[in-house]
Amino acid sequence: MLFNSLAFLIFFAGVVLFYFLIPWRWRWAFLLLVSYVFYASWNLHFFWSIILTTLICYGVGLQMAATKDQRRRRCFLLVGILLNIGILFSFKLLNAAFKNILVPVGISFYTFQAIGYIIDVYWGK
Repeated sequence: MLFNSLAFLIFFAGVVLFYFLIPWRWRWAFLLLVSYVFYASWNLHFFWSIILTTLICYGVGLQMAATKDQRRRRCFLLVGILLNIGILFSFKLLNAAFKNILVPVGISFYTFQAIGYIIDVYWGK
């Protein structure tokens, strides 16, 4: 679904309308779900990459929030960053090795956003 298509305009209008109709406490889950739907509409084969990134960040964030030991928090921070960079690097490496391979749309953007989230959790934001 392209941003300049009628399908996107209808999808976006529906998302905005429904967003304001649902209770406040469920809005985050709704936005996560429609973000996944939008991303999967481009190419379902790469859907696993954004799900994996989400699970890594969520798990690392929970672990860091659950411990006060600074060494463990730093360890979780590094693991989260390395796993996210590993996913990005594997796609970029495959693309460099096999020139015609598709790379998930926005993988660099959402990888660095995910790393930013992990760092924010580490700093307690």
